[in-house]
Amino acid sequence: MDTRIDRTLAIAAILFAVVALWQRTPVVFGQTSSSQVQSVTGSATGRYQLIINPQMRRDTFLLDSATGRIWTKVKYTDLKGEPEVWQPDDRVNSDQEFLAWAQRLKQQ
Repeated sequence: MDTRIDRTLAIAAILFAVVALWQRTPVVFGQTSSSQVQSVTGSATGRYQLIINPQMRRDTFLLDSATGRIWTKVKYTDLKGEPEVWQPDDRVNSDQEFLAWAQRLKQQ
């Protein structure tokens, strides 16, 4: 019985470590600005960073490292040529902002 519990705890610890390491290393491509900032990985990058999760395409987004704003790529299938554009995502930082955001969405 104790061996089974020890094995379960060891597997859980390994999985936790793998997930923690995986989340710590984002893939950052490109430098779109001359202003330099330190990225999460510690290397100098531009203000705008393209962040890609290699496991899921939908997790690709454009980050403005100065303001924290992000954009996701949207494809307009109802337009000629089905163009893809970067669309800004909403950002909610407080309960008040959430209520205003939810109210705005209800009105649409």
